[in-house]
Amino acid sequence: MTVLGRRAGFCLGLAGLMLAAGQGAAVPDLPPIAPAPGGAEQDWTAGEPIPGARAAALVGAALARARLPGEGPAAVAAPLRPLPPCDHPPEVRPFQGRWSAAELSCDRPLPWRRVIRTGAVAAPPPATAAAPDRHQPAMAALTAARGLRRGAIVTPADLRLAPVAAIDPAQVLADPALATGRRLRVAVAAGQPLLERHLAPRQDVMAGHGVTVLFRGAGIEVATRGIALDTGAAGDLVRVETAPGRIAEGRVAGDRIVAVGALP
Repeated sequence: MTVLGRRAGFCLGLAGLMLAAGQGAAVPDLPPIAPAPGGAEQDWTAGEPIPGARAAALVGAALARARLPGEGPAAVAAPLRPLPPCDHPPEVRPFQGRWSAAELSCDRPLPWRRVIRTGAVAAPPPATAAAPDRHQPAMAALTAARGLRRGAIVTPADLRLAPVAAIDPAQVLADPALATGRRLRVAVAAGQPLLERHLAPRQDVMAGHGVTVLFRGAGIEVATRGIALDTGAAGDLVRVETAPGRIAEGRVAGDRIVAVGALP
């Protein structure tokens, strides 16, 4: 067959196919492209910048899937500038592991990453209790015999000696005398170890309580009773009333003792 004959046969065959199509012959269809799940990802347009509102909707949908309470698309502010084009819906993930910001990333046509603040407050990860040190021996320490409120003055009845492990030895109190009479800086639950940091510095003199007043001068020391008008620890200056209307000032010299420099 000549070249001219082959060309004529090809043209006749092509005309036959076109005629069959015009008469309704069945032509197989291509399978449809399934839309990506989620309203924000549907009808994605590749090759165009991503408007800020659509980027915010993508982040909002990711927040909803993460099931963060009280968060949704409305909680995300749309970026002022559009994001670069992406051939597919960008991947959305929590930025540095927290949903307070979201990271959007794309790998084609050009790779890029953007971070958008969400306003979501991520709950902190649950605290993991440290395993007790099996090699640390338990030590006897003062614990609260009952619940004690902040500001309470510790009494012997408030204390109980019990074995306690894994506590800084410098903070542990074992002698009731070291805690009795001191004011609590914080509330302490029943059974909780009573530590040095829980207690205010010892106040040897309490306002309104009776004290021993020592008058010293010229080699003579006279002791009398009085009422403290101020609260103070050893070395503090406080006022005491030794008689109605008679007030002297001295230094705290010990437990409920005030030393005055001269005889009245």
